Amino acid sequence: FGFFSKCLDINVLGLLKHFNNVRTQQQDKTRTRHRLGIINMESLTSWDFITPTTPEKLIKLETFYREQVLAKGQKLSVKIAERLLHLFLSVAGQTNDRRIAGRKLTDTAKQGLKTLFFFLLKDEEFQDAFEKKEMSLLRNRLQLRRHLSDSDPEHIQLTNTFISLVKLSFPKFIGWMDSVHVSDGRTDFEASVEIPRLSILDDKQRLPPEGLYYDTEVVDVLSLFQTDPHQGLSQVEAQERQAKYGLNKLAEAPPTSVFKIFFHQISDFMVIILLVVAIISLGLKDWIEAGVLLLVVIVNCTIGFVQEVKAEKALLALKLFSVPVAKVIRDGSQKIVPSQEVVPGDIVLLDEGDAIPADLRIIESVGLAIIESVLTGESISVLKTVPALKKENLTLGDRTNMSFMSTTVSKGRGKGVVVATGSQTEVGKISTALTKPRVRKTLLQLRLSKLGKILVIMAVILCAVTVGIGFARTFAKTQKIVLKDVENWIKVGISLAVSVIPEGLVAVTTITYALGIKRMMKRNAVVRRLPAVETIGSITTICSDKTGTLTEGKMTAVITWVAGKTFSISGKSMEPEGQFIFKKFSENSPQISDEILLPGSFPEALQQVLKICSLCNNSYIQFDTQNKEWKTFGDPTELALTIAAEKASLGKHHWLKEGKLKFLGEAPFDSERKRMSVLYTSNSQVEINLKGLCVAKGAPEAIFSASTKILWTHGDIVDITPEHVKIIEDENRKMGEQGMRVLGLAMKIVSAEDFPAIQSNYESMETDLVFVGLMAMMD
Repeated sequence: FGFFSKCLDINVLGLLKHFNNVRTQQQDKTRTRHRLGIINMESLTSWDFITPTTPEKLIKLETFYREQVLAKGQKLSVKIAERLLHLFLSVAGQTNDRRIAGRKLTDTAKQGLKTLFFFLLKDEEFQDAFEKKEMSLLRNRLQLRRHLSDSDPEHIQLTNTFISLVKLSFPKFIGWMDSVHVSDGRTDFEASVEIPRLSILDDKQRLPPEGLYYDTEVVDVLSLFQTDPHQGLSQVEAQERQAKYGLNKLAEAPPTSVFKIFFHQISDFMVIILLVVAIISLGLKDWIEAGVLLLVVIVNCTIGFVQEVKAEKALLALKLFSVPVAKVIRDGSQKIVPSQEVVPGDIVLLDEGDAIPADLRIIESVGLAIIESVLTGESISVLKTVPALKKENLTLGDRTNMSFMSTTVSKGRGKGVVVATGSQTEVGKISTALTKPRVRKTLLQLRLSKLGKILVIMAVILCAVTVGIGFARTFAKTQKIVLKDVENWIKVGISLAVSVIPEGLVAVTTITYALGIKRMMKRNAVVRRLPAVETIGSITTICSDKTGTLTEGKMTAVITWVAGKTFSISGKSMEPEGQFIFKKFSENSPQISDEILLPGSFPEALQQVLKICSLCNNSYIQFDTQNKEWKTFGDPTELALTIAAEKASLGKHHWLKEGKLKFLGEAPFDSERKRMSVLYTSNSQVEINLKGLCVAKGAPEAIFSASTKILWTHGDIVDITPEHVKIIEDENRKMGEQGMRVLGLAMKIVSAEDFPAIQSNYESMETDLVFVGLMAMMD
C-alpha cells in the first residue's frame, strides 16, 4: 500500500508540473504577442493588451477589427464590446496636466474618441453597450467640451460629427448633447458633413432601454418614452409595450418538482452510505440490520420531503395572497390596473400609502415623500424632487428624483413616468440575483460529510485488515487456501465495516431539525429546508440597522410634556386604544403616583397638544371590517401623532367638526427648516375674531427658535424666559437619552391683517409661534 501511494504521489506531482509548464508557456506567448503588437480575440479580453494604452495600440485595434472581424462577417461579443467601451471611456478624457488651468487632451485621448466613434459606426453590440451607459457617466468620461476646444480643426470636426451622430441615433442623450458648447462657437451641430445612419435606427418606433434617467430632464424623458403627462399612453400602446418589455413582475425561480425534492433527500452522503450498507446487509442475509437501516432512511427522507413540500406550498400561497394595483393615466383618464400590467412610459399617480409599482422618474411632486427602507435601509422618508441630477454614480438614496419599485409613499402626492419594470428595476436586480441557484452546505452538513468519508475509509481499511489477518492465520495453520474460510473471513470483515457506520446519526440529526422547525413555525416562520435551522443556530453575531429591521419601523407616542407637566400614553402602537396617565410628583414623598385621565377630564393644555398632533398631520387610520384590524396610511411619525390623538377621542375629525375648521394650505417639512406647518380657516361663532389657525411641528430646536411665547401653567400664554429655555432643553435631553424621537409642537392664531401675506407664502406664518409642548415617540 505504501509503495503504490508513493508511486501515485510521484505521478500526480509530475502531472501538475507538466500542466504548470504548459500554462507558463502559453502566458509567455501571450505576453510576447502583446509586446509585438499582435492582436487577436484572446487579447481583446485580456487587460495585458490595454495597459498601458497608446495611440498605436488603438490604431492596431481598428485594423484588426476590419481585417479579422468585419472581413469575416463576424461581430463582437457582448463581453468584448463592454470591455472595449470601458477602455475608450477611460482614456477619452485624459489630460496632460493635473492643474485645472491649461489642461490639454493627450494624443491617446483624441485617438480614444476616434476609435470609439469607429466602433460605434461598425458594431451593433457596441452600439447597444453605448446606449446602456448612464448619461452622467458618458458626460464626465468623454469631456466633449475639451475635444471641441482643441487646436486641431480636423479633430473638432470629428467631435462635431460624433455629437450629431449620437443626437440622431440615441435620443436619450439629446438633452446632454444640446448642452455641449463653447464660447467661440466652433461647435456647429449642423456641420456640412455626412452623418451616417446607424442600424440602431432601423425601427422608427424604437423605444429607449429601461434604466434610471435621474440625469435626464423631464421633457426629454417624456419625449424618449413617447408619452404625455396629461393623456398618458393609449390602451393599444400599453399592450404593444407589454409585448416588447414583458410583464412587470420580478424574476422567480422555477418551481421545484416533487421528484427533485425527493432526490435531494436521498442524495445526502450519509444517506447514500446507509443505503449501501443496507444493500450489503441484505446480501449477507442480516435481515434485522438491513431493516433498521432502511427504516432510518425512509424516516429521514419522509420528514425532509414533507417539510420541503409544505414550505414550497406556503411560499406559493404568500405570493398569491396579494395582487397589488397601480393608478395610471390611460387614454386621458385615471385607471386602476394590476401592477404587472404597468409598462415603461405609463404615467403613474402617487398618493399617501401607495406602493410604487415600478421604477419611476418623478415629473411632479407636491410634498412627496417616500420610504425607501426596503432598498437603502433608511426608515426616514425621502423628499422627492423633479429637476435632473447631473452628478455621476449617485447612490440610490441620493437619486431624489427617482422612486423605486416596492417602496411606499409616506406623505404628499406626485406623478411619475415608468422608466423600468420587472427584473430591470433596482428591486428586480436584487430578486434576479437571489433566484440564481446557490447551493451551499451548512457547517453541520460539511462535518457530517467529512465524517462519512472518514467512516468509509475506516470501514474499508478495517475490512481489508480483518480479512488479511484471518486469511494469514488460516493459511499459516493449514498451509492451503480454503474457499469457505476466505468467504467466512470476508463476511466477518464486512460485518465489522457495517458496524462502524452510525445508522442512528442521520435519524437523530433529522429529528432535531424537525423539532427546530416546529418551534420556528410557532413564531410564523417558514423554513424551506431542514438545514436552515442549523444555519440560524450557528449565528454568533448580527450586524444590523435598528429602525425598520430590528424594530418594525413603527413609531409609538409614549410621553408628552406640556405646561410643565408630563403625561405617559399607554396602549398598542397601531391601534387607537389606550390611556393618558399623569405623573404626579410630591414634594413630601419621593414616590411618583399615577392618575389616569378619563375622557372629558383632559387639561386644556393637553388638549391643545393633541389638537396640533391631529391637525398638523397628513396620515390617517381606518378600520378594516373584513379582516377586523386597523389599517394605517402615511408616515410612521405622523401616524404616531394621529393614533395618540385618537386614543383621547380628539382626532382630526373632532377638531374639524367642533371648530368648523377648513384646511387652506401647508408649508411641507424640509431638511433646512426642520418643521412643517398647516393653515386652517374657521367659521366658528365662538372664535369670531379668528381668521386663521396655524399649527406647526418639527425638531424641538426649530420650533422653539420660531416661538416667542409659551403655553404655561393654568393655560396662560407668557413670554419665553431663560428659565423656560432651560426647562425645555432638560426635558428634550431626558427623552433623547431614553432613545426616543422628540418633536416640538406650536400654534398661532393668524389675524386678518396677516392672512393675505401668508396665503402667498405659507412659510411666512412660522414666526411668533406659541410653543405648546413636546411629544416623544419610541420605535
